[in-house]
Amino acid sequence: MNGSERLALIVLAAAIVLASIVHLAAPVGPFDDAFITFRYVENIAAGRGAVYNAGERVFGVSCPLYAGWLTMLRLAIPSIPLPVLAARGNMLFLGAAALLVFVYLRCLGVPLLAGSLAAAAVALSAGILRASLGAMESPMFIALLFGSLLASLRGRGTIAVSLASLSALTRPEGLLVVAVVVVTV
Repeated sequence: MNGSERLALIVLAAAIVLASIVHLAAPVGPFDDAFITFRYVENIAAGRGAVYNAGERVFGVSCPLYAGWLTMLRLAIPSIPLPVLAARGNMLFLGAAALLVFVYLRCLGVPLLAGSLAAAAVALSAGILRASLGAMESPMFIALLFGSLLASLRGRGTIAVSLASLSALTRPEGLLVVAVVVVTV
């Protein structure tokens, strides 16, 4: 490995580590929308079903995959407040998103250092970090988006469509990802 390859990997690793430190140290500040998802998650975990109010069968979550993820976290670690679980759990998706951006760009022929800088920009973007610490589903969506694009680029159509479909269950604009991937596979 030459010096520029080593530097590129150090930049990528440092960005992921720094984003993880931010997720572990920064205060959690959930966005208003996150509380809607939290209410559904708490009702599911308590056995009342996927409802906002017990007894009212209305499903109003725009991110059902993320709500499912949070429900699993809530059931596995009930002693940690849900906003904290959500924000700290987002650290995993943001790290995965940065890695997938890096690999995707490398597959497109982007130079190593440029790819690592772009991936670092995703991991350390103020807006993405704010949404992640705001307990929103953005990091999960970005990871699924780039996973789908990467699978499509590598000719793995079934995986690409599956990940794109999961992105649509994470954010409504994931339907656009499905359309793009279906056209390209």
